[in-house]
Amino acid sequence: MVSALFDPDAWEPIDLDLDDLTYHRGTDVSAVRIAFDRPDVRNAFRPETVDELLVALNHAKRQSDVGTVLLTGNGPADDGGWAFSAGGDQSVRSDAGYGYDVEDGEQPIMPLGMNTSRVTWRFTPEEAGPHTVG
Repeated sequence: MVSALFDPDAWEPIDLDLDDLTYHRGTDVSAVRIAFDRPDVRNAFRPETVDELLVALNHAKRQSDVGTVLLTGNGPADDGGWAFSAGGDQSVRSDAGYGYDVEDGEQPIMPLGMNTSRVTWRFTPEEAGPHTVG
C-alpha cells in the first residue's frame, strides 16, 4: 500500500525500477511524488535508498514541465505507526558506517547523503509556474 491518504487517481506510477522508493507523476499538476517505501522500518534509509533517491531526483530534474517535487513517506507500518523517515537504518550500519552488500562488488562503506549532494536544480519561479498539489 502506498498510503491510506494517497489518491491513485491523482498520480500516475512511473517505473524507474526502484525498491526503496515509489515515484509518481501528477495527472493534473506538473509535479512528481517521490516517497520512501520502507514503512516496516519507519522509512529508514540505507545506501541503496540514497542511490535510488538520486535516480528519482535526476529523473524529475530532466522533466522540463515538472515544477514541484513532493518528497514524502509511504505507510503506515504493520503496527500502525507512521513516519516520513526515521533516518539511517541502524540494522545495516556497522562500526565502520553504512555498507553496501559487498558481494555485489559495490563500495563497502558509504556515508549516507554523499550522493544526494550531486543533484543540481536550475529553474526560475517563472518556469515552475503557479501550481498547487492537493
